Amino acid sequence: MKEQATTAKPFSLNPLPWLLLGLFIFIFGFVGSLTWAALAPLASASVAPGKLVTEIDTQAVQHQNGGVVNNILVENGTQVEKGEVLLTLSDPVLNSQLLQLKTVEFALQAKLSRIHAQLSERSIQWNQLPDNLTLAQQNTLKGEQELLEQIRNAHKQTLTSYEQQINQVSNDMDSYQSWVVSDDNSLALLREQIKATEFLLQKGYASKVDHLELQRHESSLSGRLAEHKANILRATNKISELTANINAEKTLYRQKAQEQKHQAIQELDGVTKQIEALTVLTDRIEIKAPVTGSVINLNVHTKGGVISPGSVIMEIVPNQSRIIAQVNINPKDIESVHIGLTAKVRLLSYSFRKVPAISGELINLSADSIVDPNTGQGYYQGEVVLNSNELKRAGVQLIPGMPVQTQIVLEPRTVFDYLLSPITHSLERGMKEV
Repeated sequence: MKEQATTAKPFSLNPLPWLLLGLFIFIFGFVGSLTWAALAPLASASVAPGKLVTEIDTQAVQHQNGGVVNNILVENGTQVEKGEVLLTLSDPVLNSQLLQLKTVEFALQAKLSRIHAQLSERSIQWNQLPDNLTLAQQNTLKGEQELLEQIRNAHKQTLTSYEQQINQVSNDMDSYQSWVVSDDNSLALLREQIKATEFLLQKGYASKVDHLELQRHESSLSGRLAEHKANILRATNKISELTANINAEKTLYRQKAQEQKHQAIQELDGVTKQIEALTVLTDRIEIKAPVTGSVINLNVHTKGGVISPGSVIMEIVPNQSRIIAQVNINPKDIESVHIGLTAKVRLLSYSFRKVPAISGELINLSADSIVDPNTGQGYYQGEVVLNSNELKRAGVQLIPGMPVQTQIVLEPRTVFDYLLSPITHSLERGMKEV
C-alpha cells in the first residue's frame, strides 16, 4: 500500500489552454461587439405632442347681425348637408320693419286694384289675396272699396250737375227759339199792317196816331226778337261751356287716376325693393350650413340666448376633409426629421389597452420654427396622416381637437454613430474655430 502511494504522480494544471480559450472568447466578443456596433442599426424616435385637426380648414358658422336664439336644430357630431338650417334667430326690430313694409305693400296693391277699376269702370278685382286676411287687411280693402264709390259718386254728381245745367239751358233755348218763331211771325204781320196803314194814311183814311202806335209796337217786337236771339246765342255758348266742362271733368278724372297709378307703382316698386333687402336680412337669420359635414364646437345651447354679431356659433368639418395629427416637433430632432418618415400616433382620449397606437406618415413639415406665445418654446409643426385601415379596425371616432402623442421613427443609426457623434461635432466646431 505504501508503494502504491509513493508511485502516484501529483495533479498539475496547465493554464495555457485556458488562457488561449479566454483570449479567443475575448477577441471573438470584442470583434463581435465592434461588428455589432458598426453594423447593427438602432431605431430611435422623436416624441411630438399635438392634437387632431382637419386637413381642410373647418368652416366657421357666424351671423353678421346676431340675434336671439329661436330654435337649435343640431348638436355636436350632427351630420348636416350644405344649405341645411342649423338654427334660427329672431330680430324683433327687423320683423317689425318687415311687417310694416308688407302692410304698406298690401295697401299699395289694393290702391292699384282700385285705380284699375276706376279707369276700366268695372268692379275691383283683388289679385293674389292671402288665404286668411287680417283685420287690418280687411279694413284696407273695405276702405279702397268705399273710396272708389266716393270718387265715382263725386264724379257722377259733377257730370250730372253739368248735364242738368245743359238740359235747363237747352230747354230755355227751345223756349227762346219758339219765341223767336212766334215773334218773327208777329213782326211779319205787323209790318204788313204798318204798310197797309201807311197807304191808308196817305189817302186820309187812317189815323196818324194809330200808325205811330203800330210803329212803336214794331220797334218793341223787334227788340224782343233780338233779345230772344241773343239769349239763344248765350244758351248755345253756355251749352258749349258746360259740354267742355263735362269733357274736362272726364279728362281730369282719368288724369288723376293715371297720376295716382303712376305714383302708386313707383311707391310699390320702392317698397318691394326694401322688402327684398329686408327679407335677405331675415333669411340670414336662418343659419344654414355652408358645407356638408359634421358639427363641432357648438357654442349655443339655450333657446333665448343672445348671439353677438360676427361671433362663431359653431364649426363644421367638411366630409371630404381628412383628420390628421398636427404635432410639435422638438427643434433638437429636426436634423433627423423629414417628410415621409413613419410614425406611431397614440390617441390620448382612448385607453391605450383598448386602442393601440395607430401607424402614420409625416406628410408635411414647417419650413421654419414656430414659437409658442404661451410658453415661449420653439417647435417645428408637422402633419401626420393616420392609417385608415388601422382606424377602421380600431373602430374609433376621430374628433378634431383630440390630444395625441406621436413617435416619429427616425432613420436607424449604429452604436458607432451615437458614440462618434459628439467627437464628430467637436471636430467640426474645432475646424470652424481654426
